[in-house]
Amino acid sequence: MAESLCTMMILPLQFVLYIRERKNGLILIRTEHVNGVWTLQPYAPTETPVVLHVTKPANPEKGVYVGKFVIRNCDGILLSKMIRAHNDIMVTDASAQQIPVISMVQHATVFGAHKLHPNFVCVTPASTAPVPAPVPKKKAPKPASVHSGGLPLYVAKQLFDLAVIRNEQCPIVAEEFSAGNTAVMPCGHLFMQVAIEESFKSEPNKCPWCRQAGMPTFL
Repeated sequence: MAESLCTMMILPLQFVLYIRERKNGLILIRTEHVNGVWTLQPYAPTETPVVLHVTKPANPEKGVYVGKFVIRNCDGILLSKMIRAHNDIMVTDASAQQIPVISMVQHATVFGAHKLHPNFVCVTPASTAPVPAPVPKKKAPKPASVHSGGLPLYVAKQLFDLAVIRNEQCPIVAEEFSAGNTAVMPCGHLFMQVAIEESFKSEPNKCPWCRQAGMPTFL
């Protein structure tokens, strides 16, 4: 595996230039060092195609500052360029050797505005991790005091409290309502539990008073 660029005082013989502003902004670059000056040359697409494996995060980091290097641009002018290493972008060749990934500010001043094009075959490794089977969600059990089609518990409780304050009685058995023995129908009528159960034997799921269909909420 290639040495991390963060520990290098010189540029490697080849690296991948990362251009954040481009969608496919990875360019293979070859370097030459003469008398303290670096010359950077994009890999020529007319040569044998290079296949590189690239693992790139959705949002690459800003990069780690490495230092400044004197680089001769395409017009022969010497420039001092700040280099950053992007160790979160993994690029390896066919022999699994890592190729460093770097970026530089205003790369166009080195290569020219229109001279950098994708110049290698990029292969993104497919994930081989097994996809876990979806776990079926279990339905939460309904509270015993709430029946399908009935009133919400807090509404039934308000009707029950109001009936108790008014000293109301069950219209069937003429007894005052008490907790644990009261049924509240969706229509708002209250009955003693024993009375509603008896009424349902002849007319299931209907209010004995107004005949509106519905299931009771027991309190």
